[in-house]
Amino acid sequence: MSINTSPPIRIRKELNEIIVGIAEHSDMEYRDLIAYLIAEGLNTLRLRAGLNELGEVIG
Repeated sequence: MSINTSPPIRIRKELNEIIVGIAEHSDMEYRDLIAYLIAEGLNTLRLRAGLNELGEVIG
């Protein structure tokens, strides 16, 4: 499935209200903020798992 044809991500109403507030106060578009949050979350999980940028175990 390509990015352009994938279904939209469903976000709980409570989280959506927080995201909208952050987007408004950070002068970011909603869609850009979602992409940023996903990227940061994946990077955090990668670091917690002890993986480098290529997904290889560090150390």
